[in-house]
Amino acid sequence: PLVAVSEQYIDSGLVALIVSITPVVVVLIRVIIGERPKWKTWLGVGFGTFGVLILIDPEGQAGWYALIAVLNPIIWSIGSFLVKAVDTPKDSLTTAAWQTFVGGWAAILFGVLLGENTELFFEAEKTSTWIAFFYISIMAAMAYSAYAYLLDNAPISLVATHAFINPIVAVLLGIWLRGEQFSLTVLLGGLVVVVGVALVVLGERPKELLEPEL
Repeated sequence: PLVAVSEQYIDSGLVALIVSITPVVVVLIRVIIGERPKWKTWLGVGFGTFGVLILIDPEGQAGWYALIAVLNPIIWSIGSFLVKAVDTPKDSLTTAAWQTFVGGWAAILFGVLLGENTELFFEAEKTSTWIAFFYISIMAAMAYSAYAYLLDNAPISLVATHAFINPIVAVLLGIWLRGEQFSLTVLLGGLVVVVGVALVVLGERPKELLEPEL
């Protein structure tokens, strides 16, 4: 829901760049619980934090709405650690299915509580709404399934590279398909964030960064 809300005010590519700091947040949580990361990891945390500060430009396009997007990786990372204390299905696809199911209903609940207009969704002539709904549903299912498959069948170090490849793809798609603006602030902040995330992924053991999410 936080990503959906933030994308109402700022470009989707910018949101993707901010959300990509999840590995950085995971490292910060590990520091809080007493772990000592490597120097390369600390350097990555510094780059990632500085890049987000660049992207959260109160006088630019993002404004303070970007803070809503920042809450997403924070909550995701905290939840990733808390989930280790409960029993989860052994099948990663089942876990992904439950995650999307509960997340979808949570988004509907928040939308109703916030008074969002749901009439358009049930109007037959609004074909664009239904097309978007099925497209997002199918693409999300494929993405989660592919991610779960790679976790079981590909080297974990290779899978971890998604953390700094996804935001680049998201920015390019936003420019191509939605005509989103590509400012110098987004370019500079995005590069710094990607470098930071890459340093964290390379500095930490990728397995440690990904295990809490399952």
